[in-house]
Amino acid sequence: MKLLDYLKANGISDDAFASAVGTVTASAVRKWKYRERTPRLDDVFKIERVTGGAVTLNDFLDEPLPAEKGDAA
Repeated sequence: MKLLDYLKANGISDDAFASAVGTVTASAVRKWKYRERTPRLDDVFKIERVTGGAVTLNDFLDEPLPAEKGDAA
């Protein structure tokens, strides 16, 4: 799920999400959700945790990483 969709679906503001992630600003969140910037890897892990896995690294990539053998597609 894209970050923009997640935030809209859950009624979460940029400020609230930035606070939940902890080390970023609302401005950074806006840039991520409109795909103007890609979050640093450590922030991606925080985003995954905060969203309960709804938003993952693949959601920030133009082409998703291939699934490993044994992973559900």
